Amino acid sequence: MCSNCSGKVLSHCGNPKEMSAPAPTAQKDYWKKPLTMRIYTIAFALSLVLCASSFTAEAESTMDPAAFNERVLTIAAQEFPSLQLQKTDDPLVFTVNDGSKLSLGNVFKLITQETERGSEDDEIRRFFKSISELKANQEKSIRVSWNEVKGRLRPQIFRSNLLKQKTQHMVSRPLPFSKTLREGFVIDSKNSFQYVTPKHLASWKVDIDAVSKCAYENLDKVSQDLKIEFNDAAGKDAKGKYVTISVSDGYAAARILLPEIRKRLQRDLGEHCFIAIPNRDFLIGWSPDFTHKEKFIAQVRKDYESRHHPLTPQIYEIEDNNIATIAQEGTEASDGPTRSRKHRRHRQ
Repeated sequence: MCSNCSGKVLSHCGNPKEMSAPAPTAQKDYWKKPLTMRIYTIAFALSLVLCASSFTAEAESTMDPAAFNERVLTIAAQEFPSLQLQKTDDPLVFTVNDGSKLSLGNVFKLITQETERGSEDDEIRRFFKSISELKANQEKSIRVSWNEVKGRLRPQIFRSNLLKQKTQHMVSRPLPFSKTLREGFVIDSKNSFQYVTPKHLASWKVDIDAVSKCAYENLDKVSQDLKIEFNDAAGKDAKGKYVTISVSDGYAAARILLPEIRKRLQRDLGEHCFIAIPNRDFLIGWSPDFTHKEKFIAQVRKDYESRHHPLTPQIYEIEDNNIATIAQEGTEASDGPTRSRKHRRHRQ
């Protein structure tokens, strides 16, 4: 088990077996409505705070790693004794009853960045409760038929290093525009999602192409009513447009894989627009003439380094409905129209 989520708990995605944090307390309406989608347009040029409009905490938590470790161990011992949680040398990593490691790094980031002071214990409890649901879903997903599960499949983007940390093999394939990201497929549930494994394919008697076809069709269907608001650059004599998309269902970044979403971005931002997916729950795009692009690029890197569920600081260009890398990952991202000769493209 592992974690990588602010809106949903995941299976097999984290570091080293990291379970993702449930949605922030300020987003409890999400738990009442599965796959509810909310779009937030932020004054990104001034201060890009991911999902800022969804987190209206009066005061963010100031809990440090040591205090977090103590609270986690106390709550686990008193309310979730079956986990047999034990501390390790890392205050954010624990061992559980089967001897495996459980990283709560994303939960800690969620609490310190997006949780009201005084609500920290509630988020820890919700995380542990979600583990039980995830375990039940893992066991059931192998037994359900293809017809029962195919409507719940979704594509997902994750970092390649997850494959080195996995406890079970995940069905995935490389993304042609990135050396550090891969495309996987998940089984979506109300409060969690689980990565598809070879055991699933064998049980359903299908191949990865069949899973991919259904996953893309499903995400495209739930994205039809997604309202994308484009904004003019702020400031006197400022030029260009931008858009920020933050969706509570866990697939904000993955939506860039949908041709229709790319068409919608190009329609308003221009045929050669730029995008970034610093974390799984956020996507930003801007036009080539955008005045504040340097600030955006700097903030993308900052958010990649500091926010939970990071993906990449890379900047990409959409051209002819393809995704092209415009700078080598691991270097300073370029924002200009001149791409690296080694750029890669993606068309779904």
